[in-house]
Amino acid sequence: MFVSQVFNCLFAQVAQNKLSLEKGTIANRFDYVIRESTVSDDSRIVKTWWLTRLKTHVSDTIKDLHLQILASKQLISTKNAQIDSLAIALQEVKSILSAMEKEKNSVSLLGAMVSKRLYNGIMWSVVLILGVVLLSFYVLFKRSNIITKQTKLSIDDLRAEYEAHRKTAREREEKLSFNYHRELNKLKEKKI
Repeated sequence: MFVSQVFNCLFAQVAQNKLSLEKGTIANRFDYVIRESTVSDDSRIVKTWWLTRLKTHVSDTIKDLHLQILASKQLISTKNAQIDSLAIALQEVKSILSAMEKEKNSVSLLGAMVSKRLYNGIMWSVVLILGVVLLSFYVLFKRSNIITKQTKLSIDDLRAEYEAHRKTAREREEKLSFNYHRELNKLKEKKI
């Protein structure tokens, strides 16, 4: 119990030592004036120089707070200006980004910017059309090649027939010529 009283007494002294008219917060200084003032008939008697000193501290604190508020307002206006400039820069970056995305998603085709989907559609259509044209040329070539081969075979057959016909015609002609000469010779022999 004695220890707690000593502790409470020391704690009260430390608290009183903390309260001062020259140091601490405004609230602590007011507490100091109230505690140290003399009580008389439900009122307190305060030393005038305390009130003057307290008034000076309060007005200095108010001036400091006004300066801090002014500095804060200037800082806020500076930060708002920075925010505005950053917002403008952000809009520029967004417009550049959207232009780059548009450029990324498009391809230049014959000098005109075309979306990649449309470009792919056009290119695959061209490839498909070229494939169909190539296939039709291939079919036409095959058909022409078959006709050419058949024509060559027909020509070879006709040549063979023509050679055979020419041989037989020559043989006939030679026979006829031989027979004609023989008959002529016979006639000449009969006339002689």
